[in-house]
Amino acid sequence: MNFGDEEVFYRLENKIIKNNAGLEDIISFQKLIDDRVHKIFILSLENLFAVEPVQCARQQPQESTSIYMICSTCGQQVLATRCIERRDVFTTPCNDDSIGHNINC
Repeated sequence: MNFGDEEVFYRLENKIIKNNAGLEDIISFQKLIDDRVHKIFILSLENLFAVEPVQCARQQPQESTSIYMICSTCGQQVLATRCIERRDVFTTPCNDDSIGHNINC
C-alpha cells in the first residue's frame, strides 16, 4: 500500500533506528504513523482486502491408520506408536512396569 509519505517516513525511521532523532523527528514520525492508521481505518473492506468467492473441494476426513506389531512372547497385538526400540527389539510396558511385550522385527 502506498501512503504517499514514504520518503519522509523512511528518513525519519532511519534516524530513529540510528538513535539520531530529536524530539521533533519523533513527533513527526508518530504523526505519520497515526495518519497511516487513519487511512487504513477509513478504507472499505473491498479496498483493504481482495474479496472474492473461492471454490474448495471438500475432502472426506481420513481415518488414521493404526499399525500393530505382534509380541513374540505372548502373540498379543501392540500399537506400534506405543513401542519403544531397545537393541532391535521393540517393547512396550504393560500395566506393571516390569512386564513388557517383545516385538521382534
